[in-house]
Amino acid sequence: MATAPVTYDTFFTVFLEEEASFRSTFRLIRDFSRRRGSKAAMTTIVLTMIYVLAWPTLASAMTGYTSALGSFVKDKQQNFISFDKFVPVAYIIHDGWRVNFTTDFIVPFDSSPLSEIHWPPMI
Repeated sequence: MATAPVTYDTFFTVFLEEEASFRSTFRLIRDFSRRRGSKAAMTTIVLTMIYVLAWPTLASAMTGYTSALGSFVKDKQQNFISFDKFVPVAYIIHDGWRVNFTTDFIVPFDSSPLSEIHWPPMI
């Protein structure tokens, strides 16, 4: 780029795209095959892009790592519970037995009235 002009596709792919993709790799190969330039530099750039695309697949295959896209919390029995199943607690009524609730009655932080809440809440 310092010695000869480049196409807009090449400039966009190299400098403005967020991440490498098969489409951007194909665009560079197409642009490089149509224009004269350093074959070594073009080959190095294309091979580097292919490596960047292939590395996550190769690394996960070697390590057996799989990414969990959700948050989990262990309960008392060492089971994992999805984080979105939890409800924020507003307060605990420690003498709930006076009004026919359990002794330590958990009131969730929710705008719905107590009659609409499904009991018992998940702890």
